[in-house]
Amino acid sequence: MRRLSLLLPLILLLSCNTSSTDSGDDDSGTPFSAFIWGASGSGRHPVAVTDNGDYLVIGTHQFTDTDMRDLQLIKLDHVGNLEWNLDFGGDQFDSGCDIVALSNSTWLLAGSSSSAGPGSRNGWLMKIDHAGDVIWENHYGRINDTNIGAMELLPDGGAALVGSYATIVADLGTDLQLIKTDGEGTETLNRVYESIGNDGALDVAITAAGGFAIVGYNEYDGPDPDDNFSRMWIMKTDAAGDSLWSRIVHRGETCFASGVDVCANGDIVVAAETPYIPMGYESRMRVMRYDSGGTLLWDRFYGGVERAGGRSIRELPNGNLIIAGGTWFASSRSRSAAYIICVNAAGDIVWERSFPVPAPDGLIAYAAVPFANGEIMITGTRNTVNYGQQLWVTRLNAQGEPITID
Repeated sequence: MRRLSLLLPLILLLSCNTSSTDSGDDDSGTPFSAFIWGASGSGRHPVAVTDNGDYLVIGTHQFTDTDMRDLQLIKLDHVGNLEWNLDFGGDQFDSGCDIVALSNSTWLLAGSSSSAGPGSRNGWLMKIDHAGDVIWENHYGRINDTNIGAMELLPDGGAALVGSYATIVADLGTDLQLIKTDGEGTETLNRVYESIGNDGALDVAITAAGGFAIVGYNEYDGPDPDDNFSRMWIMKTDAAGDSLWSRIVHRGETCFASGVDVCANGDIVVAAETPYIPMGYESRMRVMRYDSGGTLLWDRFYGGVERAGGRSIRELPNGNLIIAGGTWFASSRSRSAAYIICVNAAGDIVWERSFPVPAPDGLIAYAAVPFANGEIMITGTRNTVNYGQQLWVTRLNAQGEPITID
């Protein structure tokens, strides 16, 4: 069901603390920064550009008087003004994660739905037109829950969806799942990678050979309850979903890989949150680079003296990498600032930006989406004490400076 949403956007000035290898001049005007009340966004591919330069942003609408959720699509003009909000879903828990642009002003939306489909929770893929009308939609699931964490467009116009699937045997947790569709949304592949514990995928990228680079988490259950923790799971598959190589990475504490990209030369880069032993196991933003055969090329940690974590990673046209995530304040673990860094191909910092919000709220960036014109769209979620969650959208130029509007 499609329905008009009643959410209201706010265009607010968001403070930005910056440090960089290049100084740059201060811009005049108000930084483009939109907060959408009652919505949240945690997708890794959550923004698409329309033919006229407007933006479509996907997220989840959280109703204040019920547990119901909807997949939400928000259209903003080039300066951040709301053009329309649309909700998609039924009377259960539905959510959105990613959007990709197709030809002829059409888009694919991905998420999860408890309102329709064969299972209690199902993968969800929709194709919509320029007005937000549904051209087709499909649900993907089995008996138990399927939750979609990310989508990537395939060369033939189909989609790759990754997430988690609840195992049929009770109390055995979830397994990492890969679903592949054709251009009409018909399922062509459904692979579940079984292991003991709770496992799942958080991002996916397409390799030059048509295979997949997938990252997520693998829960480890040791003989001692104190040894139980989640580990990073990094996997490369062929087009049929068969594993070519797989890496389980851990440091003795809970960690997870949440962003992945395939570089132009075939290398695979991964963004993660993982403990940093020299800082007493406090988490750090971690970036790893593997060659196409799975050999680790470098492994770097970023962030200050506080906890930090990476949520998404993308290669830019010049070979640099843009990583989005958050850094947390020691004075309050609920307080966080969005943290964006740009590094070169060797992992050296080119620039970094921190976006705090007033106490006691917290802000996390879940995605940094580069566009052909050099701009970078940042999306994330602001957690407020009194008003719930807000979806956050802001624009940066290629040097990481906020783009301003008159």
